[in-house]
Amino acid sequence: MNDNPLNKKNKSQGPIRWNAIIPFLIISTLIYFYLVLFFDTHMKNAIEWVGYKALGTEVNIGQFKTSFIKGHVQISKIELTDGEQPEFNSLELGDIRFNLNWDALLRVKFVIEEIAVEGVQFMSKRKYPGKVAPPHRRLMSRALQMNYKIKL
Repeated sequence: MNDNPLNKKNKSQGPIRWNAIIPFLIISTLIYFYLVLFFDTHMKNAIEWVGYKALGTEVNIGQFKTSFIKGHVQISKIELTDGEQPEFNSLELGDIRFNLNWDALLRVKFVIEEIAVEGVQFMSKRKYPGKVAPPHRRLMSRALQMNYKIKL
């Protein structure tokens, strides 16, 4: 018997390339489970964090729901804390939702079939006082919004 690696016969490749399909299925399954189990919560937390950093006041989101199959996004119960009176919301939105056209998405175009903003309220009472950043941070975030430069 000759165990020389040069004398080994190559296996013929079948019609299915298993060494490509198996990693693709594993990665696709992991992405699917992430989107189903964690994506909505992570997006909700990211929007709240970015809102706090940008506005300097607490931003609360009741629910963030997506459906990639239907092309649907819904954000419910958005509350923006008022910086001067933290026990009130400067703006409260009951529901924001929109649907995208899948046919257009496949052609790398964004066509919004429906968009709705419902339950808009100003200066509504909060269940508990919202978190407000220290005045220096709020001034910085407002200055960035208005494109002013602050000298420290």
